Amino acid sequence: MATVTQRSGSVLRAVRFEFQAPAYAQRVAVAGDFNSWNLYKNLMQKNPSGIWETTAHLAPGRYQYKIVINDKEWLTDPKAQAQVPNRYGSTNSVLEVK
Repeated sequence: MATVTQRSGSVLRAVRFEFQAPAYAQRVAVAGDFNSWNLYKNLMQKNPSGIWETTAHLAPGRYQYKIVINDKEWLTDPKAQAQVPNRYGSTNSVLEVK
């Protein structure tokens, strides 16, 4: 799930991504059109509650993304605002930053 925090006068918004990954996850990342689908730019850290999280600073707009487990398993975010079909026969998660 992505949560947007706005700061007055700032062009970029802090967007917090959280994901409950499977127990076998060793590395979790967010990849999307906001980072050229690079699965190494927005690595997530596991917090004490077992939730993986990261923050990205994004300009207002509509973004597609996926959660990537162990550099190979691309998942849609079940708590995303929406999902859209992609060219690979699956769906991407959608985030709207206002």
